Amino acid sequence: MVDLRPNPLFQEFAVANINWQAAPPPALVPIHGVGFYKIGGEVAVQQRMSLELAVDDEPLTHFDSGLVQTEVRFPLIDVTVSIPGGQCDNTVIVLKAAPVTAATK
Repeated sequence: MVDLRPNPLFQEFAVANINWQAAPPPALVPIHGVGFYKIGGEVAVQQRMSLELAVDDEPLTHFDSGLVQTEVRFPLIDVTVSIPGGQCDNTVIVLKAAPVTAATK
């Protein structure tokens, strides 16, 4: 994540070079893309993640969490993104992330 310009209410980040793997059985599914993440707010801490993702062999598709409250403190991230307006066959990604430390490398 790349820290973007200061904002009085939100910290904003570019999410670059996404290279994830999801683990639904029976095999890992590659996920690639880019997007942005912001966290902050006036009263409650809120977050939004908006991504353009290619899941497996599919073309880039927009995924968004909307502006939602968070229960974890940054730099931890716990957010769910999905395809806006998706119905029965919507792809949902639950992202739980933490900084990499020397102990976890």
